[in-house]
Amino acid sequence: MAGWQRPMKLSRQVIVSGVVQLILLLFLCDRAGACTAEEREALLSFLAELSPRPGDGIAASWRGSPDCCTWDGVSCGGDGAVARLWLPRRGLGGTISPAVANLTALTHLNLSGNSLDGAFPAALLSLPNAAIVDVSYNRLSGSLPDLSPPVGLGGLALPLQVLDMSSNALAGPFPSVIWEHTPSLVSLNASNNSLGGLIPSFCVSSPALAVLDLSVNQFGGGIPPGFGNCSQLRVLSVGRNNLTGELPDDLFDVKPLQRLLLPWNQIQGTLDPERIAKLVNLVALDLGSNAFTGELPESISQLPKLEELRLGHNNLTGTLPPALSNWTGLRCLDLRSNSFVGDLDAVDFSGLGNLTIFDMASNNFTGTMPPSIYSCTSLKALRVGNNQIEGQVAPEIGNLHQLQFLSLTINSFTNISGMFWNLQGCNNLTALLVSYNFYGEALPDAGWVGDHVSNVRLLVMGNCQLTGQIPSWLSKLQDLNILVLAGNRLTGPIPSWLGSMKKLYYLDLPWQASTQATCHCHSP
Repeated sequence: MAGWQRPMKLSRQVIVSGVVQLILLLFLCDRAGACTAEEREALLSFLAELSPRPGDGIAASWRGSPDCCTWDGVSCGGDGAVARLWLPRRGLGGTISPAVANLTALTHLNLSGNSLDGAFPAALLSLPNAAIVDVSYNRLSGSLPDLSPPVGLGGLALPLQVLDMSSNALAGPFPSVIWEHTPSLVSLNASNNSLGGLIPSFCVSSPALAVLDLSVNQFGGGIPPGFGNCSQLRVLSVGRNNLTGELPDDLFDVKPLQRLLLPWNQIQGTLDPERIAKLVNLVALDLGSNAFTGELPESISQLPKLEELRLGHNNLTGTLPPALSNWTGLRCLDLRSNSFVGDLDAVDFSGLGNLTIFDMASNNFTGTMPPSIYSCTSLKALRVGNNQIEGQVAPEIGNLHQLQFLSLTINSFTNISGMFWNLQGCNNLTALLVSYNFYGEALPDAGWVGDHVSNVRLLVMGNCQLTGQIPSWLSKLQDLNILVLAGNRLTGPIPSWLGSMKKLYYLDLPWQASTQATCHCHSP
C-alpha cells in the first residue's frame, strides 16, 4: 500500500489545479456577461466615429473580445459596468459619439491630447455618475451645450468634480448647466478657447471650486462678485481676456488663494495695502499688462509664501518700498514698463537670495546699479534696460554664476572693457544686450573677451558708436545665433570667419564696415 501513496498525492494536486481553472473560467464567463450589450454597442458606436491611427490597436482590441471590460482603455467597476474610458494621447481623430450617454455608470472619461473635432457633445455634461471629464487639447469647436440634468436624475445634482475642456476652439457664452447643477465641481479649466460673454458667478452654486482657469478667451465685463463663497479656491486664472473694472472686494477674502493670475486685461484700480495683506497664502500674483495705478504697497512683504510678483506694463508710480528686502521668498519680480522712479542704488536687494528673475526695464530709475543686486546669487535673468542708470558694471557681477540673460540697453553705462572683464564668472550667460551704452568707447579686441562670454548665443551691441574693428574674439563664440553691431563706427573688412560660424543666422553690421569679404550666414 505504501507504494500507492505518492500517486494518490499527485492526483490531489491535479484535482485542485482543475478546480482553480474551473473557478477562473466561471469568473471570466461572469465578466463577459457583466458587459451588457447596450454598453458594448455604445462603445462600438463611439469607435465607429473615430479615426484611429494605423497600428493603434484600439480597433483590434475592441473587436477581438465580447467582454468590453477587457478592451484597451476601458475599465469596469465591481458590478461589471463600464466605469472608465481612458484614451489620452492616442492619436484619435473624428468626432465624439453621442452614444457615450449610454455609459451611465461612467465615472472617469479622458480623451485629452487627441485630434477630435466637431461639436462638444451634450452627453458629456449629463453623464449621471461622471466625476472627471477631460477633453482638453483637441479640436472641438462651436458653442457649449446648455441643458438640464437628465430626467432620470429627478432633478438631482450631477457629481462632476473635474471638467477640462482647455485648448480647443470652443466659442460663445458659458452655459449655466456647468455650474448650476454641479455643486461638487472642484476644478474647471476652459482656457485657450474663444469663449466670451460675462464670467458667471460660479461660486454661488459650486462652492467647492478650487481651480478656475478661463485664461486666453474673450470674456468681457468685470470680474463678478461672489468669489468669497468659494472658501476653497486656490487658483484663479483669467489672463488674456477683455476684462474691465476693478477687482471685487470679496476676492480678497478667499484665504486659501495661492495663485491669482489676471494678466493682459484692462482691469483698473490701485493695489490696496489692506486687501493685499489678506491673501496670506498667495504664491503667485500676476496683474501684468492691465491699467493699475498707484504705488507698490509695502504690505506685500507680509505675504510669507509669495514667490512670483508680476506687475509689468501698468501705470504704477512712486519709488520701490524699503520693505522690498523683506520679500525673501520672491523668485520672480517683474516691474517692467511702469513709471517707477528713484535712485536704484539706495534700494537694498540683499534679502532676495531666492530671486531668479528681476525685470525693472522701461521705468525712470536713476543712480548706479545697486551693489546689493549682486548678492542675489540665484539670478538667471536681469533686465534693467531703458532707465537712467549710469556708472560701471561692478566686478561683483561675477558672483552671478547662474546668470543667463543680461540686458543693460538704453542707459548710460561706461567702460565696456571692464564689463567684459567682470563677466568672467558668468559662465552660463547666453544673452547679452548692451545697446545704447558705452558711447564712443573702443570695442576691445583682446582674446580674453571671447573666453569670458564663450557661451553667448545672443549678442546685441547696437547704437553705441563704438570704435575699432570687428573683433576676432567673436570667432570663439561658436554657439552664437544673433549678432547686432549696427549703429557703431567700426571700420575695416568683414572677416571671412564670420561666414564659417555654423550657428549664426542673423547678422547686423555697421554700414561703415568694408565689404571686402562676404559673410554667408546660415539659416536657423
